[in-house]
Amino acid sequence: MEFNKDDIKMIKIDDETTVVRLLAPTKISTKSFRISIFFKNEVIWSIDLRIDDPEIDEPIMNEHDFWRYVAE
Repeated sequence: MEFNKDDIKMIKIDDETTVVRLLAPTKISTKSFRISIFFKNEVIWSIDLRIDDPEIDEPIMNEHDFWRYVAE
């Protein structure tokens, strides 16, 4: 997978933390994801994957008790 500089946005949070965000959804297997990679002192600290699916929204997640599983 290759990305051009126009495909990403870099956000400086503070002196130690930078976020690299892919601007378009990225397909992994059968799902599309919004991806943010967090760096702390130039080392990957966290990767945030969010499903890019308009059919999945917070009321549906609440209905299925999704947040309980996230918290555990």
